[in-house]
Amino acid sequence: MQIEDYLQAKKLHLPLFGVKPETMKAEDWVLLNRQVLGVIKLTLSRSVAHNVVKEKSTADLMKALSGMYEKPSANNKGASDEEIVQFEDGR
Repeated sequence: MQIEDYLQAKKLHLPLFGVKPETMKAEDWVLLNRQVLGVIKLTLSRSVAHNVVKEKSTADLMKALSGMYEKPSANNKGASDEEIVQFEDGR
Protein backbone atom coordinates (compact mmCIF):
# COMPACT_ATOMS: atom_id res chain seq x y z
CA MET A 1 0.00 0.00 0.00
CA GLN A 2 1.16 3.53 -0.70
CA ILE A 3 0.42 4.64 2.84
CA GLU A 4 3.07 2.23 4.13
CA ASP A 5 5.64 3.87 1.86
CA TYR A 6 4.60 7.31 3.05
CA LEU A 7 4.87 6.29 6.70
CA GLN A 8 8.31 4.79 6.09
CA ALA A 9 9.49 8.02 4.49
CA LYS A 10 8.22 10.06 7.46
CA LYS A 11 9.74 7.59 9.96
CA LEU A 12 6.28 6.77 11.30
CA HIS A 13 6.36 3.09 10.38
CA LEU A 14 6.91 1.46 13.79
CA PRO A 15 3.21 1.12 14.69
CA LEU A 16 2.64 -0.86 11.48
CA PHE A 17 4.37 -3.81 13.14
CA GLY A 18 2.13 -3.63 16.20
CA VAL A 19 4.98 -4.20 18.65
CA LYS A 20 6.39 -1.44 20.85
CA PRO A 21 10.17 -1.20 20.69
CA GLU A 22 11.74 -2.02 24.04
CA THR A 23 13.59 1.29 24.12
CA MET A 24 10.42 3.37 23.73
CA LYS A 25 8.39 4.62 26.67
CA ALA A 26 4.80 3.35 26.82
CA GLU A 27 3.33 6.86 26.66
CA ASP A 28 5.48 7.70 23.61
CA TRP A 29 4.27 4.51 21.95
CA VAL A 30 0.61 5.37 22.58
CA LEU A 31 1.13 8.85 21.14
CA LEU A 32 2.99 7.59 18.05
CA ASN A 33 0.39 4.89 17.42
CA ARG A 34 -2.42 7.46 17.68
CA GLN A 35 -0.63 9.86 15.34
CA VAL A 36 -0.08 7.18 12.69
CA LEU A 37 -3.65 5.94 13.07
CA GLY A 38 -4.85 9.49 12.42
CA VAL A 39 -2.63 9.91 9.35
CA ILE A 40 -3.95 6.70 7.83
CA LYS A 41 -7.59 7.52 8.57
CA LEU A 42 -7.19 10.95 6.97
CA THR A 43 -6.18 9.30 3.70
CA LEU A 44 -9.28 7.08 3.56
CA SER A 45 -12.51 7.97 1.82
CA ARG A 46 -15.53 8.38 4.09
CA SER A 47 -17.06 5.09 3.02
CA VAL A 48 -13.88 3.18 3.84
CA ALA A 49 -13.22 5.09 7.06
CA HIS A 50 -16.75 4.25 8.19
CA ASN A 51 -15.91 0.54 7.94
CA VAL A 52 -12.81 0.81 10.14
CA VAL A 53 -13.87 3.46 12.64
CA LYS A 54 -13.69 1.00 15.56
CA GLU A 55 -10.03 0.08 15.01
CA LYS A 56 -7.93 1.49 17.86
CA SER A 57 -4.42 0.52 16.78
CA THR A 58 -2.46 1.01 13.59
CA ALA A 59 -1.73 -2.70 13.24
CA ASP A 60 -5.43 -3.61 13.61
CA LEU A 61 -6.42 -0.92 11.12
CA MET A 62 -3.95 -2.20 8.54
CA LYS A 63 -5.18 -5.78 9.05
CA ALA A 64 -8.76 -4.63 8.53
CA LEU A 65 -7.86 -2.72 5.37
CA SER A 66 -5.88 -5.66 4.01
CA GLY A 67 -8.82 -7.93 4.70
CA MET A 68 -11.16 -5.59 2.85
CA TYR A 69 -9.02 -5.25 -0.26
CA GLU A 70 -6.99 -8.43 -0.58
CA LYS A 71 -9.88 -10.89 -0.65
CA PRO A 72 -10.98 -12.00 -4.09
CA SER A 73 -14.51 -10.95 -4.93
CA ALA A 74 -16.92 -12.21 -7.55
CA ASN A 75 -16.08 -9.19 -9.70
CA ASN A 76 -12.30 -9.59 -9.75
CA LYS A 77 -11.88 -13.33 -9.29
CA GLY A 78 -11.90 -14.10 -13.02
CA ALA A 79 -12.77 -17.37 -14.65
CA SER A 80 -11.02 -20.55 -13.64
CA ASP A 81 -9.98 -23.14 -16.22
CA GLU A 82 -13.19 -25.07 -15.59
CA GLU A 83 -15.35 -21.99 -16.16
CA ILE A 84 -14.01 -21.08 -19.62
CA VAL A 85 -16.76 -21.32 -22.18
CA GLN A 86 -16.01 -22.62 -25.65
CA PHE A 87 -18.14 -21.09 -28.38
CA GLU A 88 -19.51 -23.30 -31.17
CA ASP A 89 -17.55 -21.42 -33.82
CA GLY A 90 -14.26 -22.08 -31.99
CA ARG A 91 -13.73 -18.63 -30.47
